[in-house]
Amino acid sequence: MNIGKIKFRILLSAVCAVFFLFASVGIVMAVLKSRPAYRLHKAVENLTRELAESADPLTEKIGIEDLSRMMAEEGGHVSTCINFTADSLLGSTIGVDTEYYKDMQSKELSADTSISMMNYEFAHLNIYADEEAVCFSVPELFLENMYIDNEDVVSQYNESFLAEIAGRSTLEDFSLDFFPEADRRYALRDWKNIRTHTERFAEDLVACEDAMVMERAGKGIYRVVLPARETNRLLLDIMDSYDSTYAASEAGQWWKEYDRLLVSDINVLFVLNRRNHIESITFEEPVRMLDGKAVISGSLHFLGSAQSTDKVQGEITVADEDGEARSLYLQTTHSMADDSYELDVEAELMEDEDTLLRAKYTVESDALRDTFAVSMSLWNDEEDVEFTMEGGLDDIVKGRSLELEVESMQFFMDGEEVFKITGDILLEPLEEEIRRTVKKETAFFRMTERDWIGILYKIEDAYGGLLGALW
Repeated sequence: MNIGKIKFRILLSAVCAVFFLFASVGIVMAVLKSRPAYRLHKAVENLTRELAESADPLTEKIGIEDLSRMMAEEGGHVSTCINFTADSLLGSTIGVDTEYYKDMQSKELSADTSISMMNYEFAHLNIYADEEAVCFSVPELFLENMYIDNEDVVSQYNESFLAEIAGRSTLEDFSLDFFPEADRRYALRDWKNIRTHTERFAEDLVACEDAMVMERAGKGIYRVVLPARETNRLLLDIMDSYDSTYAASEAGQWWKEYDRLLVSDINVLFVLNRRNHIESITFEEPVRMLDGKAVISGSLHFLGSAQSTDKVQGEITVADEDGEARSLYLQTTHSMADDSYELDVEAELMEDEDTLLRAKYTVESDALRDTFAVSMSLWNDEEDVEFTMEGGLDDIVKGRSLELEVESMQFFMDGEEVFKITGDILLEPLEEEIRRTVKKETAFFRMTERDWIGILYKIEDAYGGLLGALW
C-alpha cells in the first residue's frame, strides 16, 4: 500500500466532501430563514436536530468540549502509567510513567517521564517549556539542562554540528507554540460550528444569498443554485481563514496555485419526504473546480428509519482534465438504545474501477457502565493495518476530570500484532504551581564536535561493558 501515492487523492476527495457538505447544507441553513421555502427550511432544521441527537452519550457525559476548553484556557494535570509490549522486546514489557503539568496563565509546562523494565527504572526524560524555550534533560545519556529556542527551529538545526553529520533539513522553518492564543485554541471547535461560520463570513454569505436561486423542481424536490463568483469568494475566504489560523506552510496552501477554486455554479437538489426530512442531497450537474482542472459530482442519501441520520450513504467523484476519476464511497450506520451507542463507518476509495483503499471505523460505548471500544482498519489487496482500543472511565466530573483505564490498545499489521498498550490515564485541573525540574543552560543545537565526543566518552565509560555484552 503506497500511502504517499494516494495521499493527494484522499486529501482532494476529503476537501471536496467537506466543501460539498458545507455548500449544500451550511450556506442554505444560514440564509433560508428569509426565503419562502418553508419546507426546505424545516428539513434543514430537522437534519441539524437529528445530527445533534446522534451524539455519543458517553462523550456527552464526559463533557469533552468543556475538558478541551479547560486544558486550553487553564491548563491541567495529566498522569499516565502505561505498559508497552511488542515482539521486538522479546516478550518484555516497558513501563512509561509521566507526570505532565501545564499552566496557561503563567505560560509554563513541565513533564517528567520515567521508563522502566521489570520494575527497574533505566531512563528518564524531564522537560520544561515556557514562551522562550523548551528545556530537557536525559540524565542517563549525560544530556543535562539542554534547551532549544522556540523560534526558528529548523534554522537552529541547520546551523548545528548535527546537520553536518545527518544533513541539512529542507523543511520550512517553524516555531514552537505551546501556549496558543484564544483564536487558535478554539479554531477546531469553531470549524465544527456552523453558526461560527455564518458569523465569521457574514458578508460573503449575504452576497451568496442575494445571488442565490432557489426554486421548486418537482414534488418534494427543491433546487438551490449557488453562484460561482460569490461562492468562490466565500471559499477563498474560508481557506485564507483556515491557513491563518493554523499557520499553514506554503506546501499546505496548494489552493493558491489556482485563480479560481470554483469555476461553475453549484446546482444542488434536495429531495424531501412528507415529514419534511431530507432524503437526499445531490449535485444536479458536475461542478468544475480548480480552474476547471477538476470536475466533481456526488450525493448524500439519508436512509435511516427511526431517524434519517441512522443510516447515511454518500459518494463523491473527482475527475481530472484527462478524465481519470477517483471516487470516495461512504456509509455510516448509527444506533442508540438507552445509554448504549454504536457507530459504524465504512469507506472505499477507488480509481476508475480499481479499489485503492478500504477503511472501517467502529465505536461502541455504554454511558451507564462507562465503557467503550474503538476499532479502525485500513486495507487493500496488498496489506492491511488495524488499530483497536478497549477501556473504561471512572471518577468522571463532567468537563473537569476523569480516569481512563486502557484495558487494551493494539496495533496490527497483516494480522500480526505489532504492539500492545495497557495502563491508566488521569486528567484533572491544575492545582499547584509548575515545578521547574530543568534549567536553561546548554543550547542543544550549539553543541560542538568536542561536546558530542565528550558525551560519547561518558556513555562508553558508563555502559561500554553492557553494550559490548549485548552486541
